[in-house]
Amino acid sequence: SGEAPTRLPHQAAGSAWEKGIEALGCKKQFDAMQECSLELNDWRKCSDQVWAFQKCMKENGGRVAGSVDGKENDQ
Repeated sequence: SGEAPTRLPHQAAGSAWEKGIEALGCKKQFDAMQECSLELNDWRKCSDQVWAFQKCMKENGGRVAGSVDGKENDQ
């Protein structure tokens, strides 16, 4: 249909949130996670993408809350 995916306000293109993710080098993983979540309409079915995003953020100094497997990440 060519329409942009629905985003929450903090996910708006060019938002501080998105710029921070891009600055950390994790935009590719974030976009994959969002695309999966929108396609399947359930982020819990996207654990591989969520894990990849969390890993990228952690490796690049970003803050990650929680984890896919229910264990807290080191912060």
